[in-house]
Amino acid sequence: MKGVSSVIATLLLVTITLGLIGVSYNFIRNISDTQTNNIEILEVLPDRVIISNNGNKPLSANDIKIIVDNQQYPVSGIDGGRIDAFKTGVVYVDLTSLTEGNHRIIVVGKSSSATLSFYHYPDDYSSFTPTTTPSQATTALVTTTSLPTTTQATTALVTTTSLPTTTQATTALVTTTTVITCASCGYSSSPSITCTYGVITVYCGTLRCYTCAAPPENEI
Repeated sequence: MKGVSSVIATLLLVTITLGLIGVSYNFIRNISDTQTNNIEILEVLPDRVIISNNGNKPLSANDIKIIVDNQQYPVSGIDGGRIDAFKTGVVYVDLTSLTEGNHRIIVVGKSSSATLSFYHYPDDYSSFTPTTTPSQATTALVTTTSLPTTTQATTALVTTTSLPTTTQATTALVTTTTVITCASCGYSSSPSITCTYGVITVYCGTLRCYTCAAPPENEI
């Protein structure tokens, strides 16, 4: 009986040991396989969304869902096929059907999501004609010249020509030259600005600039 008891005890110990090893292996494998994708939305355009993958695994088109105002929009692809860990990438999605105004976008990854409020223009930016803003209401656009700068690819050079009034003794031609930049309109020339409710694209003359989005109506 003592011999049989020893064998049974040994088998039980071996079984328990193997069971603990199996449980430990599965636990460690689950931890190592956990997908960590901390997504950050950087910019929303009519045909693409620029996001940052702050996680430790790459993202493919099948890993991402785009939801705007509770409606899902299909992802047509990712620039380069995927967004590697700790990299920024472009996700292609057609948002041209959105109406002009404030919208809320949710980008869902494998294990995380990000939300951003943004302002959508119905026209593509390449063909968008900005309307006259109060700060530019008296500016007559006569000549546009591209001047290279270190902070912006082009700067619009606006020349305004006016004639003296009849009360002046001479009829000399007065020419005033003003350099228009994003800063002169109160905007930023870089999209990498920190905003609570996201970054939107605005125009200063013919220049494409950036500013912070207004808070959603339900948070005002």
